Amino acid sequence: MSKKGLFKILVVDDEEQILDSLRRLFRSNDFEIICETNPIEAIEILSITRFDVIICDMRMPQMSGADFLVRAKKIRPAAERILLTGYADLDSTIKSINDAQIYAFVTKPWDPNQLVQLVASAIEKQHKEKVKIRILRTLKETNEEIAQANERQETEIYENKQDIQRQRQTIQDMHTLAAESWLNLLDLRFPGYRVLVNHFKIILDRLIDAFAINSADAETMIESARLHAIGKLSLSDEILQLNYRDMNTQQKKEYEQYPHIGACALMPFIQFLGCADLIFKQKERIDGKGFPQGLDKQKLDKSNIIFNTVLEYTELRYSPYSKQQSHHDTMSILRSAPLAYDPEVLEYLETLDWKKKEDNSCLEEIHLPVNSLNEGMIANKDVYSKGLLIIQSGTPFDNNLISKLKLLEHYSSTKILVNVLIPSDHKSI
Repeated sequence: MSKKGLFKILVVDDEEQILDSLRRLFRSNDFEIICETNPIEAIEILSITRFDVIICDMRMPQMSGADFLVRAKKIRPAAERILLTGYADLDSTIKSINDAQIYAFVTKPWDPNQLVQLVASAIEKQHKEKVKIRILRTLKETNEEIAQANERQETEIYENKQDIQRQRQTIQDMHTLAAESWLNLLDLRFPGYRVLVNHFKIILDRLIDAFAINSADAETMIESARLHAIGKLSLSDEILQLNYRDMNTQQKKEYEQYPHIGACALMPFIQFLGCADLIFKQKERIDGKGFPQGLDKQKLDKSNIIFNTVLEYTELRYSPYSKQQSHHDTMSILRSAPLAYDPEVLEYLETLDWKKKEDNSCLEEIHLPVNSLNEGMIANKDVYSKGLLIIQSGTPFDNNLISKLKLLEHYSSTKILVNVLIPSDHKSI
């Protein structure tokens, strides 16, 4: 574009009459036009002047239009090139298209309006190319700035490593708090849930050791045991009060979605992604007859198989919501579907009854005040405060629960005595 803001056109033709015609045509359309009859001199002009469009006749004495445009392309590659030609110049035109990469060719005699429109289109194409180049340049500069910013950020992260660790710990604490909140909510909706979870975790621990599950998967399995029923919070009381076998088709369809709903509730939390997978597949069976997806053994890993089998055992054996089965009856129920559960897992579960007796021989019963409770003790009987049940039998004591009991005792001005089971080798109180 010229200083006047007009687009510049170079026209090369050995016929003055054609040049005059083109000069009038483009000047009337607000283009700045420079005309030249000698292609050699036109090359010199190109070397010192920038043009938006170059128009050249094919047949000229000193040089063909095709050759001129090839040289023009080397000098001003950004300029769009248009060739004026006759029908007899087809071979030369094809050569110029290939070698000079012309924008278009126009046959004589040309239509003035079409020629002006063609030049305008060529300029529009060039304008878009310039915009594209500017965008790419800006993008490159932006990427460089981002790279520099990332480098600075990495330096800051390195220099503030302790601060990052504290932030991570804060996130970890938030996840822990979320899990504890969900557990409290589950225990409110399903009284006795913590007791069931405690049995679930104890049995899982044994199988985790027996089957040499790695520590990361083991941690995920234990955390999943605490939250396995989170999807049931979405179910109606009507459905929750029914045995699965007594549900109608619609009720079963709704009930079978709870593992999926539970997994969806956990997925936004990175820490619980592994739990989400276990909870989603908790009711799948190795024979492919579980729910919600009917996955078979090929699509379940060892963690899923152990987790699901222990969950079935625990719900039959210790559920506070239905009749609790004996160990013998529980194993009979599980073995009645021999293709549903892993034989190795069932074989190990078969030994749990005598293991439990062996473990209980190491426990002793004692009554303790709240300030004498220690982590690891288990409530041997229900605990009441002013007639209200506050802790169910079988609940394990951790520091969080002990702190809550101390706070309750302080505000209620009532001494709470707890009947607990403790290991015989536990530190003296």
